[in-house]
Amino acid sequence: MPRTGEKPGKGIYFCKNCGVKITLDDTTDTMPPCPSCNGTEFNDKEEKMATTGEKPGKGTYKCTKCSQTVTLDDTTDTLPPCPKCKNTEFTKI
Repeated sequence: MPRTGEKPGKGIYFCKNCGVKITLDDTTDTMPPCPSCNGTEFNDKEEKMATTGEKPGKGTYKCTKCSQTVTLDDTTDTLPPCPKCKNTEFTKI
């Protein structure tokens, strides 16, 4: 799990605390603190984001824009837009 101050490599990472996306454009870039919540731990760049309209499975998902959570109770439930900001991208928490 990449942390602030490390050089995890080029890619897209997500704050574990609030889900904000951090993009590192060069292999020598140092991971900054999260610009939204000042978090210092990030999900690996391979982490898949869930998108509105998908059926990503049972669990709780956090909006990547405002951190509102949405809980899906069944594997057949479809992920709705964020009820707070209407964003369509989520990370599973």
